[in-house]
Amino acid sequence: MNPGIIKTLVAKDASLYLRNRLFAFLTALGIVTFIIIYFVLPNSVDEELEIAFAPYAGYTISTFENPLVFPDVNSVLGYWESYSLYCPELRTSLEQVLTSHFKEHSTFTTIKRVRGILAHA
Repeated sequence: MNPGIIKTLVAKDASLYLRNRLFAFLTALGIVTFIIIYFVLPNSVDEELEIAFAPYAGYTISTFENPLVFPDVNSVLGYWESYSLYCPELRTSLEQVLTSHFKEHSTFTTIKRVRGILAHA
């Protein structure tokens, strides 16, 4: 597309947008607020749980590992397809990698690491 046409269209859209003063004001206010919040937030995160559990008498953190053992390519793919991180574009390449893996190994094992927190009243 011609840069002159793009410039003209952007200028037209901007002028139409700025005609509504409420939208223009709220947009500017939102951008300024976001920038202020960005610079006010700390640079690092305190991952201590003490503040969250202050109203409780105590808490217990439990950690365990759940190994998932798959006997063949189809079982791995079936599990992956039912998972929230499934990406259809990667299916063919993963299937090739798994087929190569199962030529040398009888199973495929992945480990789910789980952490649970129990607050005591």
